[in-house]
Amino acid sequence: DWSSDVCSSDLLIFVGPDNGLSMPDGTQFHFNAYCDSLFPKSLRERIDYRGRLGNREIAQLRSKAMLTLVASRWESQGYMVLEAMYQGCPVVSSGVGGIPESVADGVTGRLARSEDPHDFAVKIGSILEDPEGAEAIGQAARRHVIANHAAAKVATETLEMYREMLS
Repeated sequence: DWSSDVCSSDLLIFVGPDNGLSMPDGTQFHFNAYCDSLFPKSLRERIDYRGRLGNREIAQLRSKAMLTLVASRWESQGYMVLEAMYQGCPVVSSGVGGIPESVADGVTGRLARSEDPHDFAVKIGSILEDPEGAEAIGQAARRHVIANHAAAKVATETLEMYREMLS
C-alpha cells in the first residue's frame, strides 16, 4: 500500500537498476552516494531511489505520479513510454528513436532534446506548473495508446504486413 504522501509533488522517485558510474580509479559510484555528494540533506530527503520494481509496483507509482521521465539516449519502440501513456501518466521523454512516433510534443507528452538538462527542466516544469494541462496530456496519451497499440490492432497490422511481403 502506498500512503498518500509517498507520491507527493515534492518527492522525486527513481526506479530501475543501479549499475553505478565507473570512476577513473575503477571504483563504482552508486546512486545514493552520488545524490549524497550533490545535494544538501534538505533536498536529499526528497529523493527516493527504489531500485528494481515489478510492473505492478511501477503501475501503482505511475497512477499517482505527476509525470514519468524517460531520459534515454536511444530507444526503438519505447515501451516504458507507452506503458506510462497507457496509464494516463504524462511523459517527458527524449525525442529519440521511435519515441516521437508516440509522443507528440504538447499533445500526448513532452519531448526534450536528448542530453540537454535545461530542455528537460523546461519540459518538466511545463507539466508541473499546469496540472490541468498535464491531465489533458495524460488522457490524450492514453487514448493514443489504446487506438494505436492495442494487441488486436498490432497483430492485425503485423499479419497484413506479412501477407503483403509474402505475396
